[in-house]
Amino acid sequence: GIDYLSVEDASKDVVHRPILGSGMGIIEGIYLRGIEPGEYFLFALPLKIEGAEGCPVRAVLIDFEK
Repeated sequence: GIDYLSVEDASKDVVHRPILGSGMGIIEGIYLRGIEPGEYFLFALPLKIEGAEGCPVRAVLIDFEK
């Protein structure tokens, strides 16, 4: 995940395809300010949007240390 709008410049497509082709997902625009370092479990629950290449997610972060 990244807290910026995209992992790459919109005019290029050199980062998205290799990451997605490896089987990993990309979460862009995730706001993590105020989250302390530690081990967490992240649930990224996608909205089902037919025909879309991507979609918004409801991100839920679970802190294992508490």
